Amino acid sequence: MRFSTDNGVPLYLQVAEQIEAAILTGEFAEGTQVPSTTAISATYRINPATVLKGMNLLVDQGLLVKRRGLGMFVADGAQQRARGKGRMRFLGERVAEIAREAVTLGISLDDLTEAMARRYRQIAGTDDAAGRTETPTAVPSASGRSSGRLSDGMDDSPTSVLFASVAQMQRSGRTGSSARNRTR
Repeated sequence: MRFSTDNGVPLYLQVAEQIEAAILTGEFAEGTQVPSTTAISATYRINPATVLKGMNLLVDQGLLVKRRGLGMFVADGAQQRARGKGRMRFLGERVAEIAREAVTLGISLDDLTEAMARRYRQIAGTDDAAGRTETPTAVPSASGRSSGRLSDGMDDSPTSVLFASVAQMQRSGRTGSSARNRTR
């Protein structure tokens, strides 16, 4: 876990977000005990009340359960709930962010979709239409090197990763008019 006082995000939210991320990845499996507030406080030098506030937020969201005298545990179904919450946040906020940046940089919808599809296939390890594992050769550069054209290199920025996900959703028909309306 990493915490920052410079990013404007309250520490209790950072605690909650990082525990939620660990639930999503399976690092904290359903039914397992999460580190205690005391352990997190001591390790990261965060006030125990701040850690508890973040953990209680996850209890309220149904991701953690308190077991009196034992501690906090990952709730049954927590990974699925966290995934649903993450999808809503992704579709509602992050896709809009990417679309705005693409428009600002003059990236065409076709180039954006193509780049996202390539990145998605690379990350997911899926095959292309010819049955080969695709190795992308071009993606939009998050560093601005290409001024809206496809760049020669790859990067692992969150923006590039998100491009891949949106393209897949477009191809599978999971972005309907309601999703488009939310991103305007």
